[in-house]
Amino acid sequence: MTAWSRAVAGDPRFQHAVLSLIVLNAVVMGLETSSALASVYAPAFWWFHALVQAAFVAEMSIRLAAHGARPAAFFRDGWNTFDFAWWRPRSCLPWARSRPLPGCPASCESPASCRRSRSCG
Repeated sequence: MTAWSRAVAGDPRFQHAVLSLIVLNAVVMGLETSSALASVYAPAFWWFHALVQAAFVAEMSIRLAAHGARPAAFFRDGWNTFDFAWWRPRSCLPWARSRPLPGCPASCESPASCRRSRSCG
């Protein structure tokens, strides 16, 4: 399992797919700011975000499994720690999504926007 996870996590296609998903998610989040679109497509937006969350959980699991018997090595990268301990739980828990992110500029109102811009202090 570790060898497979390491191969997948290190594959540029996997990394590009994750980045593409982040960008697509950002576009959909932008579309949701339109009240006209949000009222018509609310169920589609909900399902899209549920699928994106499932994909992000799978991505995190693969990257964590790639470290095998030494999962602490995963946390040596600050962005892995941010994703695992801060961003992923906040994006999965509805009550946490509405809370501001401490140490981030006003433009980072959501964990996803903060992660994309990498502007947290």
